Amino acid sequence: MLRLLSILSITFLPRTLIAANAPPKIFVDKGACPFECCTYREWTTEKDTDLFDSVDGKKKVGKAKKGEKVTALTGEVHTIPMKVKTNEGKELYVLTSQGEGFWKVWEDGKVVENVTETWQTEKPVQSTWWIQIKLSNGVTGWTKESKNFGNKDACG
Repeated sequence: MLRLLSILSITFLPRTLIAANAPPKIFVDKGACPFECCTYREWTTEKDTDLFDSVDGKKKVGKAKKGEKVTALTGEVHTIPMKVKTNEGKELYVLTSQGEGFWKVWEDGKVVENVTETWQTEKPVQSTWWIQIKLSNGVTGWTKESKNFGNKDACG
């Protein structure tokens, strides 16, 4: 019996360790603003935009109207980690851009910030940026329609 347990431990332990070092299927970066100089503050609505009760929510709670000033409170960037090989031959997963050629990556079972681009890939990281918006009437909701708002960039 002891020998059987030893064999089972040897057989299944490596898979457990490998799984623990893999990133989640979808990485959620709470509070992230996904480009250089991105900032949460007063934004201008450039196109009517529905707001929902939660990230991925189905219940509409309000609408930001074109021309309306809103407050962008926070955001979440959801990405599908992309496995890459660095120019030095190390495998890691790209999680999200931090702007200006810096990335958040998953390396050796943990998140590492401010990594410079040192890999070659043809495909971009797949991500969705959810933003929590507060309307002037106090209604708060979520949208992933970032292109519908202006004044997101503190640098310009």
